[in-house]
Amino acid sequence: MKKLTKWPYILDSERTPLVDQLLEILNERDEYIGELETEIKRLNRLSIKPTFNKNKKPHEKKPLEPGEKRPGSAKEQKTQSLQIHHTHILKVEEKPANAVFKGYRTYTVQEIAINVVNHLYKCERWQKEDGSYIQARLPEAIAGHHFGPMLRAYILHQYYHQGVTQGLLQQQLKEWAIKISKGQLNRLLIENKAPFHDDKKAIYDAGMFVSSYLQVDDTGARHQGKNGYCTYIGNEYFAYFQSTLSKSRVNFLACLQGLAEPAYLLDNDALLYLLKQNASSEVRYLIRELCRTCPEYFFKEEHFLKKLNRLGIKRTIDIKLCKEAALYSHLLKTSFYKKKSIISDEAGQFCLPDILHGLCWLHAERKLKQVLAVTPNQEALINQKREAFWYLYNKINEYKLNPDDKDKKILRKMFNELCEPVENYEMLNEALSRIRRWQDKLLLVLDHPDLPIHNNTSERDIRDYVRRRKISGGTRSDIGRQARDTFTSIKKTCQKVNVSFWSYLLDKINRTKNVKKISDYVIKKRALENVNQFF
Repeated sequence: MKKLTKWPYILDSERTPLVDQLLEILNERDEYIGELETEIKRLNRLSIKPTFNKNKKPHEKKPLEPGEKRPGSAKEQKTQSLQIHHTHILKVEEKPANAVFKGYRTYTVQEIAINVVNHLYKCERWQKEDGSYIQARLPEAIAGHHFGPMLRAYILHQYYHQGVTQGLLQQQLKEWAIKISKGQLNRLLIENKAPFHDDKKAIYDAGMFVSSYLQVDDTGARHQGKNGYCTYIGNEYFAYFQSTLSKSRVNFLACLQGLAEPAYLLDNDALLYLLKQNASSEVRYLIRELCRTCPEYFFKEEHFLKKLNRLGIKRTIDIKLCKEAALYSHLLKTSFYKKKSIISDEAGQFCLPDILHGLCWLHAERKLKQVLAVTPNQEALINQKREAFWYLYNKINEYKLNPDDKDKKILRKMFNELCEPVENYEMLNEALSRIRRWQDKLLLVLDHPDLPIHNNTSERDIRDYVRRRKISGGTRSDIGRQARDTFTSIKKTCQKVNVSFWSYLLDKINRTKNVKKISDYVIKKRALENVNQFF
């Protein structure tokens, strides 16, 4: 950007009233140009030079009261709960003859040991009388593997937990003198992971059982060089990721079922869904005639599509609505047999009929943040509305702690005042009008105080996919994509229920069963919260 030439210094003796007025106008123009440059940088997501308050007084430390500790000093002693593996006794080299022994002063050091250990197993072989052979069995944890359980757990932990790429991981193992090829490393990461996939399914079932609401989101996840998407379903108890090639409502309903292959059900619930989605009268008639006999289940998509074809339903929009209806009907009989709420951003694919749907307040505030201000008066109006928005947000958080019908009416009135239009600012009024249209979903928390008012949990959990997408780009095989979804789901759930992902991997690979199933921890966490609420 071109820098403006500074005006020359003018002596006081040469100044006239007109010159003073011109200098004041120039100073105002410089400040206005600086504000416009800052706004342009903000819109283009460029770094902005920070401003420092030169007149800020230095922080004065408040004297401590007798017996009072300084802030931050009341911490847990790190070495009290440490397990000591080795104890070393150090003796004084030059000890005076008249010195008296007074015990030891302890000094704790934490260390790790990294060493390569290669094992050779000699399995006895015996020949029986009939000529056949019997052989000693290998330990269960290493049968079929040429890499030990500790090494396999380390590889999985580095890749799925630490985000280390396959190339860097192979270089590290090569420096440690471990002979492993790219293909072997890739197979260790993605192949033969059925026990982990079963754990992911158990986590989803347990999470759906204990949850009264779900937080959902999606993000890009390329697969085989094509644009794909990853759908997130979870809350503070569990996390579930499922990658697909689309993010339509059909895809979301299939992900909500949590099955390897979605199931379809045509019954009265499916017919009601078609009615609410304004399906054609011909389609509703055909499905109604089908449901008069008995409900029909389909566990293969191809069988379901063949049934629609035999009924004469061939238009793309009709097939899409029928798939949504059949998926939704089966969902009500399984995962959503208890009423649940959904918290999301304003994406349309997450809206389902007869399902309570709350919106994220942080996403709604972005509409005010995106409004452009041309004049200082417009900028002041935007700031005023944003301050009112965050004030109402904080008041709703206080209401969640102590719900009251009187406060509920006051908060609804404050919301209506927030959305009132302003004069001569069409862009801001459009944003306020959009927020008003979301009133029922944003204020759902007033009738259900247990619901969150933001979707930060899903935003934090799904960030792993964004990071991996920036590093690796995408997946190349179906089993690789499935493994990524599975291990990310398990890792995030372990963090929520305070279970070490490293301990889980070791226990799973060694088959020691010292760590409970992660799904059991999900149920236990919810049960403990219920007990705490009761007392």
